[in-house]
Amino acid sequence: MNRQFTGIILAGGKSSRMGKDKGMMEFRGRPLISHAIELLTVHCQELLISTGNTEYKQFGLPLVPDIHAEFGPMGGIYSAMQQISGDWSIVLACDMPFVNHQLCDLLKENAENSRCCIVPEHDGFLEPLAAMYHRRIIPEMKNALELNQPSLYRLFQTSGAFFLSTDQLLADSPDLFANLNAPEDLKG
Repeated sequence: MNRQFTGIILAGGKSSRMGKDKGMMEFRGRPLISHAIELLTVHCQELLISTGNTEYKQFGLPLVPDIHAEFGPMGGIYSAMQQISGDWSIVLACDMPFVNHQLCDLLKENAENSRCCIVPEHDGFLEPLAAMYHRRIIPEMKNALELNQPSLYRLFQTSGAFFLSTDQLLADSPDLFANLNAPEDLKG
């Protein structure tokens, strides 16, 4: 079955430990967000950046500010999913530059395993910011936000999420889910 995927890059965080918008900070010679754009361009027919920072206009992608401010990643995902043209979105935080093509392929291959979201799991940890979401989850997100319960983990428990084992991928790429949160992290 041929599906259309939208890439949603989360770049709306407060970056309190970084001191400024981390997606625009340089990592390996280019803005950190460039790594997510390059990766998702291969796997998705359209890309959106979830942010209220107009500095991201330079990348030529649609910017989607949060409808519900101060609700963290769920608020950003919910707002961006209002704009997608297909059913499935691959969501990736801009501070995870080591997420690779193998993970994106694995997410897409498992689309039939859940009605709403595919979430990587390893060693008992979930990776909601390098996951795939179906538009069917929008009403559940809206309800959670209206109840002031913006926890993606709680949402997964009530929505029938599929937890995708990524232990093998991590064996080959131990930094796969590493996120860069502080200036010293950018030196790698």
